[in-house]
Amino acid sequence: MSADIQLVGLEEVQRLLAKYDEKTLKRTLRKASSASAKYLKPKVQAAAPRRTGKLRKSISATQAKRDRPAAIVKARPKVAFYRHMVMGGTKAHRIRFPDQKAAGVSKALGNIQHPGSKANPFMERTADRYGDEAIKVAHKIILEELS
Repeated sequence: MSADIQLVGLEEVQRLLAKYDEKTLKRTLRKASSASAKYLKPKVQAAAPRRTGKLRKSISATQAKRDRPAAIVKARPKVAFYRHMVMGGTKAHRIRFPDQKAAGVSKALGNIQHPGSKANPFMERTADRYGDEAIKVAHKIILEELS
């Protein structure tokens, strides 16, 4: 299966971008991506589960590393180590207690069947819902910087 994509106006865009040096373009794209990440951060925090509040507090908007003009909205792992289990869910599994005295479990409850948990992809839902507005925020910054 193949798909043909035709980009209309690509030569014009390349001609316009050729006016600016690489440093200006990177700075502008970094500014635009940062603004869109800052726009999305409170929306993602509002969509995060509220059970303890740790996952919500762990949401941050940061710049990408290594001189790339990109920003990231993510849940910091040191604050909410369980973020992937909330977003992706867990399968049903058996919890075994090898040392039942240390776990505070009676011998009758040596093994417990955990039913698993349903996935809550709140970050994906937020990106789908507010992604177009975030792109508009970035677009506005780019137009302001390059005009």
